[in-house]
Amino acid sequence: MTATLSEGGACVIGDIGFADATARDLARQRFASRWDPYEHYLAAAELADALGHYGLRVEWEQVSAHAGVVVVDGDPTRNKGTDR
Repeated sequence: MTATLSEGGACVIGDIGFADATARDLARQRFASRWDPYEHYLAAAELADALGHYGLRVEWEQVSAHAGVVVVDGDPTRNKGTDR
């Protein structure tokens, strides 16, 4: 991602996802009959840990019980509010 993200740019993704693995696991239990075992459901904290090693900052906003918006920021010095 660092090779394609413009300097100071950001990537915005909206998808089914959860703040962390605990929230994802609770949803998996609650919705077991509808859970797709072949789908990778995002945990923002895991993404933040992985991308942080590349100098990218991840922000997460939960917009519904099962979905959120991720902003991957290529400028880790920018102050945009709460991040994970």
